[in-house]
Amino acid sequence: MVIIVAILLALASLVPVWAQDAFSHPNVFPTSTGTFYHGVYPGPYNGREDQVTPAQLQTYQQTVGKPAMFVYFSHEWALTRAFPTSACAWIDSMGSIPFIRLSMRSQIGMTNQQDPVYNPQRIINGDFDADLHAWARAARSFGKAIFAQYGIEVNGGVMPWSACFNGGGTTTGYGDPTVADGPERYRDAYRHIIDICRAEGATNIYWFFHVVGYSEPHETWNNMDHYYPGDNYIDGIGVSIYGAKSMNDPNCQPFAPAMDYAYPQMAALSTTKPIWILEMGAGGNNTVCPSGTWANDAFTSLQGGRWPRVSGFSWWDEKYSTGPNPGDFADFWVQDDSGTTQSFRTWVRDRSNVLSRLPSSPPPASTVTVSAPNGGESWATGTSHAITWTSSNLSEAVKIELNRAYPGGTWETIIASTGNTGSYTWAVAGTASSAARVRITGTTHTTVGDTSNASFSLTTTAPVASVTVTAPNGGEAWGSGTSHAITWSSANFPQNVQIELNRSYPGGTWEVISSSASNTGSYQWSVNGSASSSARIRVRGTTTPAVGDTSNANFSITATSTTPTITVTSPNGGELARLQSYYTIRWGYTNVSGAQYVRIQLNRNYPTGTWESISYATYNDGSFTWAVSGATTSRARIRIVSYYNSAIGDTSDANFTISAGYIMSGPMGGTGLAGASPNPFNPTTQIQYQLSEAVHVKLEVFDIMGRLVATLMDSEQAAGTHRVTFDGSNLASGMYLMRMSAGNVTKIQKMQLLK
Repeated sequence: MVIIVAILLALASLVPVWAQDAFSHPNVFPTSTGTFYHGVYPGPYNGREDQVTPAQLQTYQQTVGKPAMFVYFSHEWALTRAFPTSACAWIDSMGSIPFIRLSMRSQIGMTNQQDPVYNPQRIINGDFDADLHAWARAARSFGKAIFAQYGIEVNGGVMPWSACFNGGGTTTGYGDPTVADGPERYRDAYRHIIDICRAEGATNIYWFFHVVGYSEPHETWNNMDHYYPGDNYIDGIGVSIYGAKSMNDPNCQPFAPAMDYAYPQMAALSTTKPIWILEMGAGGNNTVCPSGTWANDAFTSLQGGRWPRVSGFSWWDEKYSTGPNPGDFADFWVQDDSGTTQSFRTWVRDRSNVLSRLPSSPPPASTVTVSAPNGGESWATGTSHAITWTSSNLSEAVKIELNRAYPGGTWETIIASTGNTGSYTWAVAGTASSAARVRITGTTHTTVGDTSNASFSLTTTAPVASVTVTAPNGGEAWGSGTSHAITWSSANFPQNVQIELNRSYPGGTWEVISSSASNTGSYQWSVNGSASSSARIRVRGTTTPAVGDTSNANFSITATSTTPTITVTSPNGGELARLQSYYTIRWGYTNVSGAQYVRIQLNRNYPTGTWESISYATYNDGSFTWAVSGATTSRARIRIVSYYNSAIGDTSDANFTISAGYIMSGPMGGTGLAGASPNPFNPTTQIQYQLSEAVHVKLEVFDIMGRLVATLMDSEQAAGTHRVTFDGSNLASGMYLMRMSAGNVTKIQKMQLLK
């Protein structure tokens, strides 16, 4: 009994770590230059990468003195293909983000051979699609951010998914004959996995591409760029770098030279994706390469800005046997080496730019918006049309319904559940109507949805197809080197379109801009070529070119401008930013080569006030997450200028407001925590809380392992005092955690059920 109580008390001590922040899925990437996200693989003493536990994570965090933002572990398909929900749940309960190494291999620890079951070719063939779809649905249902990767150290020549075991450098066995088969198979297998997850709406997964700096075999065909799935698939790039791994290991690879070799290759894969050290470490008690010295040198180089795109690192905190002799073990545990412990406390614990949590912001609202049919369309029975919609923050399937006599008619189900992909092809059937509308709602969150803005028609005869160019449609002036949206509308025309340009209308030739663009009504065109004052655009069907349209009048294409411009778009007048929350400052820019970095400033009393610095230098990428603080005001403006030339810049067109943040307080001694009374309780207790203003409140109860056992409230609540009853009749005696989220505020309290 004493041991059990001690374990419960130890687990209960984890609550303050979790309570520091509640993850609300803000935009994770990119981070500001010089900021590092801190992660760990908290391994056991057996080499099993799937067996991380809360106790191991707690030991690491107590030793280092700072929580880990993400926790790295393997999901071994040799054991189960089911999504690792329980591991993700306890990691989330301790305030960290799960980072899943998707190890699709049929034997734990399999190396130096092709996997006979889960090899890339079989993944591409779809042999495991049912399992991957189930995995993706479970990931989506988890509802929180997940970091993940398929395979590790893909170009290292050891793991079963590496190219050398799956076709190597041959070019005749698969795909593109100009690309080596091995890397191409891995690339396409990874794309296949991500495509399935996206089709299931698992947009909460951030995907990483994991390499080693020195390819093995060291052949051109095995270079990391041949494996890379592409920027449209990958969110971050990672690398493994180790020093000596055991007490008797004579090989001491310093961190900096290894990173110097790997960094340019990773940076060349993508100009925008963040780079993380996904695995780093050195074994303790090695006299040739002391772990503490190795770690200190690594952190010194990282903090010195030697590799500016690096924004995260993860220590491989594990201990395992490597042979039968006393010195045959690898010990990366930070707590086992005083030098390593001190290095972490100096460079991780004591550094404010090493983050253990993501910036928190108010949870964004879930929305669905019907885009077609949205009023005015005429769809004939017997034809097929795409019902389309957009959604945000809704990771679940949707239901699509039809009303033929809106608003008084009944709602017919077109499909009860389909993937939230933004499009569903409907074979039109049933009676004619001139007052039809479509409704799309979440299958779980049924109050999240939208209906067509106006009525459309259902006919028994095929309607006339049409395409109408809307921009450019006469009078526009578009500069060469800039980007603009060519837009059009279409009716009864479900096929791709060809987009063409005539620079000397009507006598000039038609140049093809896109031979087959999706008929979405918009195409982003990077304007190029010679200047013109008599240009027109033509949009027509790819298979039915007779259906199309041309700009009504001429527009102009002007010569390239080399002057950089910056234009503030938000806040630009009338917006509200709350203290103790995060606000995304946005701006537009052209010719970024003259202003790669910008300064962001705030004036709280425009135009007479002083300009405060929000960011001294940040990437000119169009957005910056601002932690709102300081005095309230209704006369605030933002100014964004080039870091190199303050004459290039812009200021908000009008004032915006900075107001006080949400306040949540409770009746228990003025602590601000939601109160449970009685506590301990059996089997019911009342939870009381007070709100200073109307806000969305979510009240959840978890067991001590972080598993959700009840959701007591998840709705908008008015200002004032509220009470809700929690019934533990169906639960075992023990400690439970109540988490309350209201606006920007999250509070945690322990409750004890005694039966």
